Amino acid sequence: MPTIIGRLGGMSLFSWVFSIYLLIGAVSTPIYGKLADLYGRRRVYAWGADMSRDLCFDSWED
Repeated sequence: MPTIIGRLGGMSLFSWVFSIYLLIGAVSTPIYGKLADLYGRRRVYAWGADMSRDLCFDSWED
């Protein structure tokens, strides 16, 4: 968290980090629910795991 706050420019934007996190969670949950209804839970879960893995591996590349 200190790294994120430092890059944002200080403590004045500290609450925005959590607000954005909660907003993204609230918006994406119904979308993923609808996708799970259309394509199946297992397929949507596997897609999410793949995306998470790809983003984590991409962040470690130099």
